[in-house]
Amino acid sequence: MPTVAVNIVAQGRRKRRLLDIRASQAKVIADVRPYADRLPHWLYYRLFDREYFALAIDR
Repeated sequence: MPTVAVNIVAQGRRKRRLLDIRASQAKVIADVRPYADRLPHWLYYRLFDREYFALAIDR
């Protein structure tokens, strides 16, 4: 279960460029970024503006 949400709007353009570089992984990336290829980056990352992570706590 995610424990942290990070707002990624400011990094939308950079994230889009980096993910689009990996042509061999286009199908996998499309599965985790629905409709990203149909919307401009500024709109896509305003609609999907957070990434979620589960932090591991070492006890």
